[in-house]
Amino acid sequence: MFRKMLFACMAAVLLSTIAVGPVFAGQDKVTVCHKPGTEDEATLTVAAPAEAAHLGHGDYSGPCRAPQSSGCDALNALVPDPQTETWMYYYAVSNLEFYPGEMIHVDTTITIDNIEYNDNYLTVAVIDNAYDALDVESILSAAPGETVTGSADYTVVAGDNAAGIYIDTMALEGFTVDAVNFSCTPAQ
Repeated sequence: MFRKMLFACMAAVLLSTIAVGPVFAGQDKVTVCHKPGTEDEATLTVAAPAEAAHLGHGDYSGPCRAPQSSGCDALNALVPDPQTETWMYYYAVSNLEFYPGEMIHVDTTITIDNIEYNDNYLTVAVIDNAYDALDVESILSAAPGETVTGSADYTVVAGDNAAGIYIDTMALEGFTVDAVNFSCTPAQ
């Protein structure tokens, strides 16, 4: 009796594999993140026709990615203030929260006015809650007519209190802000 049941089960599995196999054979495959944000989250490769069903219940296309902090979201959405003074520019954002492993970036490019005695500096930094610099680049002087870029990049470490960025630049006799960029990349 056991042999007959075992044979019947094996035959059923074989027939279902033969019958179903051709249906999915040769179909394009896609990657989805299944059940994102839950303990069952997993990156799956599924047949292309199944993608719509996955997307319909909250999955998303592509591999699962690390969650992104609200600080990362805010930094990526920042639009810098325009330059309103010819001799100084200051921009800062703080009180942001980041996850360990996220990469914070800030840079700015300025052109010093073509004036012979133009004392100037450019400082960009990633800061913590106390406004102490975690990464800073300062350019203390640039020649008249020179274009300079300062940038700071910092990978957040647990407990470092990374909280934002600042840009501080001055040229007593004038400069032009050419570009200001902020970005935050989620942990890999």
